[in-house]
Amino acid sequence: MTALSWTQVSEQSGEPLEFGAAHVRCAWRRHVNHSHKFASLEHAFIGADSLPKLLQDVDGNRNARNHKDRGVALLAAVWYRSGPWAILCDATHATLVPRAAVEALAACGQRDDRVTEALRVLFAAAPANLLRTLDDSFYRLNIGRSNA
Repeated sequence: MTALSWTQVSEQSGEPLEFGAAHVRCAWRRHVNHSHKFASLEHAFIGADSLPKLLQDVDGNRNARNHKDRGVALLAAVWYRSGPWAILCDATHATLVPRAAVEALAACGQRDDRVTEALRVLFAAAPANLLRTLDDSFYRLNIGRSNA
Protein backbone atom coordinates (compact mmCIF):
# COMPACT_ATOMS: atom_id res chain seq x y z
CA MET A 1 0.00 0.00 0.00
CA THR A 2 1.26 3.45 -0.92
CA ALA A 3 1.64 5.95 1.91
CA LEU A 4 -0.86 8.78 1.73
CA SER A 5 0.29 12.39 1.56
CA TRP A 6 -1.42 15.76 1.27
CA THR A 7 0.71 16.37 -1.85
CA GLN A 8 -1.48 13.75 -3.58
CA VAL A 9 -4.63 15.76 -2.93
CA SER A 10 -5.71 18.02 -5.77
CA GLU A 11 -8.82 18.98 -7.68
CA GLN A 12 -9.83 16.57 -10.46
CA SER A 13 -11.48 18.70 -13.12
CA GLY A 14 -14.74 17.24 -14.35
CA GLU A 15 -14.90 14.48 -11.72
CA PRO A 16 -17.50 14.96 -8.99
CA LEU A 17 -16.52 14.09 -5.45
CA GLU A 18 -17.90 11.09 -3.70
CA PHE A 19 -19.30 11.89 -0.27
CA GLY A 20 -20.25 9.97 2.84
CA ALA A 21 -21.39 11.09 6.29
CA ALA A 22 -22.11 9.47 9.62
CA HIS A 23 -24.87 10.97 11.75
CA VAL A 24 -26.20 10.11 15.19
CA ARG A 25 -29.29 8.38 13.73
CA CYS A 26 -27.98 7.56 10.25
CA ALA A 27 -24.78 5.54 10.49
CA TRP A 28 -23.51 6.04 6.91
CA ARG A 29 -25.09 7.78 3.98
CA ARG A 30 -23.66 8.65 0.60
CA HIS A 31 -24.63 11.08 -2.10
CA VAL A 32 -25.70 8.84 -4.96
CA ASN A 33 -27.46 11.40 -7.13
CA HIS A 34 -24.91 13.08 -9.41
CA SER A 35 -26.56 16.49 -8.94
CA HIS A 36 -26.10 16.24 -5.14
CA LYS A 37 -22.37 15.60 -5.26
CA PHE A 38 -19.80 18.28 -4.56
CA ALA A 39 -18.43 19.67 -7.83
CA SER A 40 -14.96 20.16 -6.35
CA LEU A 41 -12.90 19.98 -3.20
CA GLU A 42 -13.26 23.74 -2.92
CA HIS A 43 -17.05 23.40 -2.77
CA ALA A 44 -16.71 20.61 -0.21
CA PHE A 45 -14.70 22.78 2.18
CA ILE A 46 -15.77 26.36 1.44
CA GLY A 47 -19.28 27.74 1.33
CA ALA A 48 -22.74 27.47 2.79
CA ASP A 49 -23.15 23.72 2.37
CA SER A 50 -19.56 22.71 3.10
CA LEU A 51 -18.38 19.86 5.33
CA PRO A 52 -17.20 22.28 8.04
CA LYS A 53 -20.71 23.76 8.16
CA LEU A 54 -22.24 20.27 8.34
CA LEU A 55 -19.90 19.10 11.11
CA GLN A 56 -19.44 22.28 13.15
CA ASP A 57 -22.89 23.87 13.21
CA VAL A 58 -26.01 21.80 13.92
CA ASP A 59 -28.09 23.75 11.37
CA GLY A 60 -25.21 25.26 9.43
CA ASN A 61 -25.70 23.20 6.29
CA ARG A 62 -28.86 23.05 4.14
CA ASN A 63 -28.85 19.26 4.22
CA ALA A 64 -28.71 19.24 8.02
CA ARG A 65 -31.62 21.71 8.22
CA ASN A 66 -33.71 19.65 5.78
CA HIS A 67 -33.00 16.28 7.40
CA LYS A 68 -33.07 16.77 11.16
CA ASP A 69 -34.20 13.14 11.46
CA ARG A 70 -30.60 12.03 10.80
CA GLY A 71 -29.34 13.81 13.88
CA VAL A 72 -26.06 15.63 14.28
CA ALA A 73 -23.33 14.82 11.76
CA LEU A 74 -20.35 13.16 13.47
CA LEU A 75 -17.93 12.39 10.63
CA ALA A 76 -17.85 12.97 6.89
CA ALA A 77 -15.58 12.05 4.01
CA VAL A 78 -14.99 13.12 0.42
CA TRP A 79 -12.91 11.41 -2.24
CA TYR A 80 -12.42 10.96 -5.96
CA ARG A 81 -12.96 7.48 -7.37
CA SER A 82 -9.67 7.80 -9.25
CA GLY A 83 -7.49 8.52 -6.21
CA PRO A 84 -6.03 6.47 -3.37
CA TRP A 85 -7.14 8.86 -0.60
CA ALA A 86 -10.28 10.06 1.12
CA ILE A 87 -10.42 13.12 3.36
CA LEU A 88 -12.13 12.02 6.58
CA CYS A 89 -13.29 14.80 8.90
CA ASP A 90 -14.71 15.16 12.36
CA ALA A 91 -15.90 18.49 13.76
CA THR A 92 -12.39 19.86 14.34
CA HIS A 93 -9.91 17.95 12.20
CA ALA A 94 -9.37 16.31 8.82
CA THR A 95 -7.03 13.50 7.85
CA LEU A 96 -6.32 11.25 4.90
CA VAL A 97 -7.42 7.65 4.92
CA PRO A 98 -7.44 4.99 2.20
CA ARG A 99 -10.31 5.56 -0.23
CA ALA A 100 -11.14 1.87 -0.26
CA ALA A 101 -11.85 1.96 3.49
CA VAL A 102 -14.67 4.49 3.17
CA GLU A 103 -15.98 3.05 -0.10
CA ALA A 104 -16.33 -0.33 1.60
CA LEU A 105 -18.85 0.99 4.13
CA ALA A 106 -22.38 -0.07 3.33
CA ALA A 107 -25.13 2.53 3.52
CA CYS A 108 -26.97 2.38 6.82
CA GLY A 109 -29.93 4.68 7.36
CA GLN A 110 -30.31 4.02 11.06
CA ARG A 111 -28.20 4.36 14.16
CA ASP A 112 -25.37 1.83 14.22
CA ASP A 113 -22.62 2.59 16.70
CA ARG A 114 -20.42 -0.10 15.11
CA VAL A 115 -20.22 1.89 11.86
CA THR A 116 -19.50 5.12 13.70
CA GLU A 117 -16.83 3.39 15.78
CA ALA A 118 -15.23 1.92 12.64
CA LEU A 119 -14.95 5.43 11.21
CA ARG A 120 -13.50 6.76 14.47
CA VAL A 121 -10.92 3.94 14.49
CA LEU A 122 -10.05 4.68 10.85
CA PHE A 123 -9.63 8.36 11.73
CA ALA A 124 -7.47 7.61 14.78
CA ALA A 125 -5.29 5.14 12.84
CA ALA A 126 -4.17 7.78 10.34
CA PRO A 127 -0.58 8.93 10.87
CA ALA A 128 -0.31 12.04 13.06
CA ASN A 129 1.51 13.96 10.31
CA LEU A 130 -1.68 13.78 8.18
CA LEU A 131 -3.91 15.45 10.79
CA ARG A 132 -5.04 18.97 9.85
CA THR A 133 -7.23 21.52 11.60
CA LEU A 134 -10.63 21.85 9.94
CA ASP A 135 -11.15 25.60 9.92
CA ASP A 136 -11.66 28.48 7.48
CA SER A 137 -8.11 28.12 6.12
CA PHE A 138 -8.15 24.32 5.66
CA TYR A 139 -8.73 24.34 1.90
CA ARG A 140 -6.29 27.16 1.19
CA LEU A 141 -3.49 25.65 3.28
CA ASN A 142 -3.88 21.99 2.36
CA ILE A 143 -5.48 21.78 -1.07
CA GLY A 144 -5.75 25.18 -2.75
CA ARG A 145 -1.99 25.71 -2.86
CA SER A 146 -1.52 22.46 -4.84
CA ASN A 147 -3.97 23.74 -7.46
CA ALA A 148 -2.36 27.15 -7.96
